[in-house]
Amino acid sequence: MKKRLLVVALVLSVAVSMVSCGGSTTSAYAKTSKPKVASRCAIVEEMSTGKVVYSKNANSKTRPASMEKMMIAIVALENIKDLDVRVATDKRDYDYIKTLGPGNSTGFAIGEKATMRDYLNGIMIWSKADAAMTVARYCGGGSIDRFIKMENAFASKLGLKHTHFDNVIGFDSKGTYMTCSDYAKLLRYSMKNKEFKKMFTGKSYTIGPNNKRNKAKTVQHAELRIAGKNSLIKGGKRGYTEKAQKTLAAYGKINGKEYISITTEAKGTKNNSYPNFTDTEKMYNYIKSK
Repeated sequence: MKKRLLVVALVLSVAVSMVSCGGSTTSAYAKTSKPKVASRCAIVEEMSTGKVVYSKNANSKTRPASMEKMMIAIVALENIKDLDVRVATDKRDYDYIKTLGPGNSTGFAIGEKATMRDYLNGIMIWSKADAAMTVARYCGGGSIDRFIKMENAFASKLGLKHTHFDNVIGFDSKGTYMTCSDYAKLLRYSMKNKEFKKMFTGKSYTIGPNNKRNKAKTVQHAELRIAGKNSLIKGGKRGYTEKAQKTLAAYGKINGKEYISITTEAKGTKNNSYPNFTDTEKMYNYIKSK
């Protein structure tokens, strides 16, 4: 009897020692504890089912910044019959972009006749404002305002009750807003489109020569470059505005399942320029450890 009590006492002593000294018991708890993220709003869902596995202020009104370009891409993909049709960029769009400041970049020349496929990849992989406006103008039959109405109608069709747009670049305005829950629904729907998924997860895209471009130009997917080859992030679209701060829509494949995530309002610091990426990695590693 005394021997049994001694054994029990030793086992309890070892367990207490492991907890107090940061042994395996503490590590196991750390692996499954919900991570703290810098983003004010965030959500992670299983892509196939929509099951929410992480949520933080997911139904709070926030801003998409350049993540709006995902909406532009899917609306265009469902309305353009020929992605290889060539369309010239419009000088009016460049004049407008200049009024928004240096943060709204251009990747094509005025009057350049690239393909719709080039512009769509310019939107998703390169995140260029002129590409977004060119696609919007073409799909809207020459009118960007008409395309914005198409975006809002599409949002209603998907049941995105707290999403609205009044521009096609994603800059801060009262009429452009969303929630992470809404955008997760948008991304899950969009990822069913093969062309969209290819652009969202593609490592690079090559724009061929045209009337303004003497030679081909290969553009690297900025999100995958930032994430790095060992990252759980395998696709994405980021954004930034003063009010939206750092945003990121991302895709990952973890433990044999596909996941999508949306984060907004993460403020960069001197030690971390991409808190939207580190937040997403935290959430994905949380899923991986469960």
